[in-house]
Amino acid sequence: MPVRRIPRSPSAGTPPPKPSASARHAARTLDALDFAEDLRKSHDELAGRVSELATANRDLAFAQEARARLVSTIAHELNTALTPVAMELHLLREAGLEGLDPRQRHAVEVIGKGTDRLRLLVRDLADASRLHSGALRVRPAALAVADVAREALDAVEAPAREAGVEVLLEVEPGLRVRADPHRVHQVLLNLLTNAIKFTPRGGRVRVKAQTSGAMVRIGVHDTGAGIAAEDQMRLFQPFAQVHEEARERGSGLGLYICRGIVEQHGGRMGCESAGPGQGAMFWFTLPRDVAATTEPLHRTGAGPAA
Repeated sequence: MPVRRIPRSPSAGTPPPKPSASARHAARTLDALDFAEDLRKSHDELAGRVSELATANRDLAFAQEARARLVSTIAHELNTALTPVAMELHLLREAGLEGLDPRQRHAVEVIGKGTDRLRLLVRDLADASRLHSGALRVRPAALAVADVAREALDAVEAPAREAGVEVLLEVEPGLRVRADPHRVHQVLLNLLTNAIKFTPRGGRVRVKAQTSGAMVRIGVHDTGAGIAAEDQMRLFQPFAQVHEEARERGSGLGLYICRGIVEQHGGRMGCESAGPGQGAMFWFTLPRDVAATTEPLHRTGAGPAA
C-alpha cells in the first residue's frame, strides 16, 4: 500500500523569518529610549538626594558653628565670673587661715577645689573652641621628654598616692622632641589623670617614651578598667563619655583637645585596649628634635603606692 506523505506546516521545523533591518532598528531605538528614560529618572532621583544631602550638610555646619559660638561664649562668661572669685580666694589664703575654725577652713578648701575644677572646665571649653575654629596654636621648642614627663608625674603624685596607684616613668636616655612644653604637659597630665582615675587601688600606671623613626612615641599604660572595642572609636570625639559609672565625670573634651594638640605638632594619637578590665594604653607621637643630645635623662618611678 503506498505511503501517503503529509505535508508539513511551514512553521514546523523551519526558522521564523528574520526581522527586517528597519524592524531591528526600531527595536533598538525603543530600547535606547527606555534606557534613556530610566537614566533620566535615576539622574533626577540622584540630584534630589544630592540636594537633600547638601541641605543636611549646611544645617549640620550651621549647628556646629552655633555650638562653637555658644561654647566660646560660655567659656568667656565663666572665666569673667571666676576671675574675681579666684583672686579673693587667693587673698584669703595669703592672709592665713589661722583665725578660722575647722568648719570654715574646710569651707575655704571646698571653694578652692570647686574653683579649680571650674577653671579647668573653662580652659577645656576655650581650647575646644580654638580647636574648632583653627585658632589653637603651638610654639614648638627643643624639649627633653624626661623633663616634661617628670613635671607631669610630680603634678599627679599626690592624687596617685591617695588612690593607691603606683606611677612609673621609663624614658630612653637623651630623648628630645620639638614641641610646645606647655601643651605637651597638658596632654600628659590629662592622660595620667584619666589613667589614675580608672585604675583601682593597687594598680599601676606607666609612662614609656621611645624612638619611633623620625618621631618619639609616648605611651601611658594602666592596669585599670579597660575600654570596649566599640567605645574606642568615639573616644576622641568632643563630649564623649565612655565610662558612665565614673566617680568624677569630666567635660568629655580632654581627649579631643589632646588629639588636636598632638596633630598641631604633626603627630598622631591613639588608644589600645584588650577590652573591659584589661587596662588601656593611650599613645601619641611627636617629632624628634634633630639636634637631640645623648645626655642621660631617666627616671624609674614616682608616686609610690599608698
